[in-house]
Amino acid sequence: MEAARNLPKYTYSDYAQWVGDWEMIDGIPYAMSPSPTQKHQRISLAIASEILIAIRKQKDECGDCVVQQDVDWILNDDTIFRPDLSIVCGKSEDYIRSAPQLIIEILSPSSGYHDRIVKYEVYQAQGVFYYIIVDPLSNSYVSYALRDGKYEEYNSNEFLIHGQCSIEIDIADILRDI
Repeated sequence: MEAARNLPKYTYSDYAQWVGDWEMIDGIPYAMSPSPTQKHQRISLAIASEILIAIRKQKDECGDCVVQQDVDWILNDDTIFRPDLSIVCGKSEDYIRSAPQLIIEILSPSSGYHDRIVKYEVYQAQGVFYYIIVDPLSNSYVSYALRDGKYEEYNSNEFLIHGQCSIEIDIADILRDI
């Protein structure tokens, strides 16, 4: 633990100057490299497309909810995530500033622990209602829904966003087609 106290801490102003793809938790940077694989990107695009179609079909119910790909979520000055996919409701001009309704992370060989443990805990604490982790290597996924402040496995393809916007994503079907 002594070594951890001696690590340099960074802020958003430092983060904004860095080259490449990064996330930052409590002032500690995490490199997001190498870049995603082609399969990762195909999965991301397929899921994002289904969400976009569902939102467009329900403009009145979904209101100002949008699907975002690879956009910074700035929790505070020293914690920034870049979810693979998210559904965000509410106006935002630049980056995500409040907890998304849904986040999907697609695992890469280097991100498994970070996505399954670290992000799981932070997303749960921040009130991200649905969290889905997709594993392209095993063509599997696990979904969680926030219940009384804790994540529970969620075994449905339907996600209720912003109270009345119903998004249906058949991730198993997408993984079979990729």
